[in-house]
Amino acid sequence: MTDMGAGAAIHVEHVSKTFVTKDGTTEAVADVSFDVPSGSFVSLIGPSGCGKTTVARMIGDLLAPTSGEITIDGESPSVARGHRRIGFVFQRPTLVAWRSVLKNVTLPLDVLGWPRAKKRERAMELLDLVGLADFANHRPDQLSGGMQHRAAIARALSYDPGVLIMDEPFGALDLITRDRMGFELLRIWAEAKKTVIFITHSIEEAVLLSTTVLAMAARPTYVQELVPITLERPRVVEHRQDPRFLQATAKLREMLEQNG
Repeated sequence: MTDMGAGAAIHVEHVSKTFVTKDGTTEAVADVSFDVPSGSFVSLIGPSGCGKTTVARMIGDLLAPTSGEITIDGESPSVARGHRRIGFVFQRPTLVAWRSVLKNVTLPLDVLGWPRAKKRERAMELLDLVGLADFANHRPDQLSGGMQHRAAIARALSYDPGVLIMDEPFGALDLITRDRMGFELLRIWAEAKKTVIFITHSIEEAVLLSTTVLAMAARPTYVQELVPITLERPRVVEHRQDPRFLQATAKLREMLEQNG
């Protein structure tokens, strides 16, 4: 397997976001600041509708901040996105039904005009990474939900972005599949060496997967606290019984209950 590149450092400084509609203005994000070291796995948790997705979308250049600054390895999100340094995985895999798994993974590379042989080589490399090499010629409806999400991750990695933004990617899965996918994601993250911004409603999921968890306050959101997770890697199921896991989840739950 070839080198998949490296992650990118993210800097968010005094970022705010206000939405203006015909019914008035809504402040969604208020003065958010944090840093994400290259190669980190950072989860954002907070009450429903608090603004964590808005923060992630501003990092990914899907929304522009009203004020403040965001940089990815020193570049603005728009420049970083133009340089293909940002990949996205959303709650639903949104695979193209009539394309094979292989051709779903190559879809961004089709847009970029990669040669056929190079596209296939890259796609097979990534399907091997996510454990789907034997399903390259299957259609999405022939895959389980978890397999579809793995295909979506492979597609997001196709052009080798430094940052992977994941907005509740496993939220629609059953608990058993979601748990398995979390560990699969950690394996992929460790091999692909990306910087991950992961949005979830699950405190336990955030603590088990992350290097750091950002606890976000209710709207307008801000960073209540940045909680480092000191569990060793690789993470295993038994870490759920570790006193550090229990302490971190209890701390985060108390924060969210007080400010939800």
